[in-house]
Amino acid sequence: MSQTRVAILLGTIGVFVFVVSIASALSTGLVYAGAHMLISGHIEAEPEPARTNEKSCENGSAGAAGCDASKVTLPRKECAPNENVAELPPGCLAVWRHALELAATTEPVTFEWGFKPALLWVVGIIGNVVTFAAPSPESFGARVQPSLVPMFALATVGIILLGVAVGYGILGVTRGILLGDNNRMSLGKTQVALWTTVIVGAYAMLASFKIGALSVAVTDGNINLFPVLHGWIWAALSISVGSALVTGLVKEARPGAGTRSVNVRAGPGRIDLGPRAAERPDPGDASIADLFLSEEAGSEQRPDLSRVQQVLFTIILVVSYMGALIAVMRETTIVSFLRATGGDGWLDFPDPGATFAALLALSHSAYIVGKFEFGKGESDRQASKEGEASD
Repeated sequence: MSQTRVAILLGTIGVFVFVVSIASALSTGLVYAGAHMLISGHIEAEPEPARTNEKSCENGSAGAAGCDASKVTLPRKECAPNENVAELPPGCLAVWRHALELAATTEPVTFEWGFKPALLWVVGIIGNVVTFAAPSPESFGARVQPSLVPMFALATVGIILLGVAVGYGILGVTRGILLGDNNRMSLGKTQVALWTTVIVGAYAMLASFKIGALSVAVTDGNINLFPVLHGWIWAALSISVGSALVTGLVKEARPGAGTRSVNVRAGPGRIDLGPRAAERPDPGDASIADLFLSEEAGSEQRPDLSRVQQVLFTIILVVSYMGALIAVMRETTIVSFLRATGGDGWLDFPDPGATFAALLALSHSAYIVGKFEFGKGESDRQASKEGEASD
C-alpha cells in the first residue's frame, strides 16, 4: 500500500474515532436530559411502573435488598427540583437510576422495505455505531454517575492518529508532524502537540456532554453550554505557543553549519548565537533523543541541560493538569447536574492558577535563554587569538 493511501486510511480512522467519542459524549448527555424530562413530567414513561417495596427503597439505593428500581414510580417534582439542591431527597437515587436506564434504552433497529423505513434503518445503524462508546442502559441502572474518561481516552487516540497520518503522509514517518526543518524532533512542536491533544480532547468531551445534558434548560439565559476556560489557562497556552514561535525565530537567526556565530553587543560583553547543527538528510533519522540534545553545531550529540529541564517541566505540568481534567470529567453526579440546570457552573476547565503559569513561563524562558552564550562573542575571541599570534 502506498504512503498516501496509508496516510488517508490512518486519517480516516482517526477522524472516525474522534467523531465516535464526541457522539458518545453527546448521547450520554442527552440521556441525562431525557431522564430529567421523565422525572419532571415532560415525558410520560409507558407503561408507568408501580411502586413496590417502597420501604426498602427509601434509602435511595437500587441495590438494596428487596428493592427493584424498575418498579419505583417516577416522582415529578421532589426528585427534579428547580432550585439548587445540596443532596437528593431520600429514595431519589433509585428513581434517577431507573429514569436514566429508561432514557438510555432505544428500540431495536429493524429493517423494513421502502425508502423512508430503509433510510431510518440506515440512520439508526449509524447512530448505534457512532455512539457505541456511550454507557449501556444496564450500566446506568447499576450506577448513577457515568464517567467521561473513557470517551476522553478515545478522543485522544483519534487526535493522535490524525497527527500520525499528517506526518506520515508528508514526510513518510509517523512522527513527521513533530519534526523541524532540520529533520530533528522539535521540542517546541512536541509541546504544542501535547497541549493541543489534551485541551482539544477534553474540551470536545466536556462541551458535547454539557450540550446534551443541559438541552433541557437551554432556554435559560444563565446556562453556559460550553466549558469555561479561565484566564490562567489562556496564559499557559499563550506561553507554550509563543515559546514555539520565538524558538523558531531563534533557529532562523542562527547561521548555517560551518559558518561563524552571530554576536551582538550587550553592554560590556556580547551575546553569542552559535551556528545551528547540520540538517539531517533523512527524516527517518529523527528520534526522541533529539528532544534532549543540543541544536548547536559541534554539540549536537551532547545533552542540553535547558532542554532536559524543559522536557521534565512539560511532563509534570501536562500530567498534573490532565489529572485535574479527569477529576472534572467525573463530576457527572445528579446533584451537580441539577445545580447546572439552575445556572451553576458545571464541567468547566480547572483553573491552574498563577503558580502553574509561572512554572511554565520559567521553564520556557530558561530554554530560550539557554540558546545564547553571554560574554565575549566569537569576533572578540578571534581578535584575542590574532593578538596573541602577533605577539
